[in-house]
Amino acid sequence: MDVKELVIRGEDRVVALICGKCGIVWGIGFRDAAEECCDYKCKYCGVKIEGGWTACKLCRDKKDAKREKAAFDKADKVNYQDYPGEYLYSEAFHSNDGYVPSDDILYEIEDIDQECRPTYAWACEPMHLKIDAQEILENELQEFHEDAIDYCDIDGLQKLLDEWLDKQSVVSYFRSNTVVLLDSILAEAIQREKEEAESNSSSHKQ
Repeated sequence: MDVKELVIRGEDRVVALICGKCGIVWGIGFRDAAEECCDYKCKYCGVKIEGGWTACKLCRDKKDAKREKAAFDKADKVNYQDYPGEYLYSEAFHSNDGYVPSDDILYEIEDIDQECRPTYAWACEPMHLKIDAQEILENELQEFHEDAIDYCDIDGLQKLLDEWLDKQSVVSYFRSNTVVLLDSILAEAIQREKEEAESNSSSHKQ
């Protein structure tokens, strides 16, 4: 925006471009970007947006929703009551960056406004700690002679590592490609809230 050319004193040679509004320096090969600096527009709808983005929030949300729908349509589906996993993931969940223990889903759902409650969540797969003996030795023997690893007891080291790993409890969960339908949980949450409302109403009448 209002691009200025930066020229070396004593030479008639442009070495950089400067936004006349914010002062950001651009390379001479980025004149179009310099012209649009401080005047960013969404590449989808053309509305003016803040710097750092190439699309407005509405268009980004539409693109994310389209991507999510495609993933949902492609995914295997399972009902919540038939899901054996320990964790579920949804961007709508408030706790733990969206990763919530399966047994706590009802309480998580109740903390979300009814109109915002998700109808499904993503199943999660556990990832346990693994250590590969050969990989360790290959890294440690980089400065040794070429066939040094042939003189190492890789299987023995792996056995020791596996024994140690068996005593560790660290595990992380990651979203899988299976969808868990939450119909039964949503119905239970609504029923609980209805009963609570009726109970409170009866208490007030007494």
